[in-house]
Amino acid sequence: MIEISWAYKKHSVGNDKLDEQHKMLLNLINQLFVQSSVLVNPEHDKGYGFILDALMKYVDGHLAYEESLLEQIGYADLDNHKIAHQKFLDKVQSLSLESADEGLKKDLVHFLMNWWENHIMTEDMKYKPFVEALSN
Repeated sequence: MIEISWAYKKHSVGNDKLDEQHKMLLNLINQLFVQSSVLVNPEHDKGYGFILDALMKYVDGHLAYEESLLEQIGYADLDNHKIAHQKFLDKVQSLSLESADEGLKKDLVHFLMNWWENHIMTEDMKYKPFVEALSN
């Protein structure tokens, strides 16, 4: 597993605010990756927990904004998008509660990185044409 780099052409969803939020999410996921990759010691555990808390708080605001924007533009698949978000939150919460074990920390980071690539590249790209039309 390696850190994921933001690529505008690949990851942009056609809205500057959402793109900036996605970049911040990616930054936090990459920070968790680094923290989960370092040698085990109490100081790194604190950093991991701090970053995970920051990620979860940021995710809440981002998902609320994204869903609000999609509702505003009348996105037809909004209900399914909300379901995908809720499944994500449930999985992260479940994994984060169990993440005291080093192996589970890596599982959580692996899940987050996969979710990033799969959710952005499939689910979020479905709304890109509608968001771009709003911006024009």
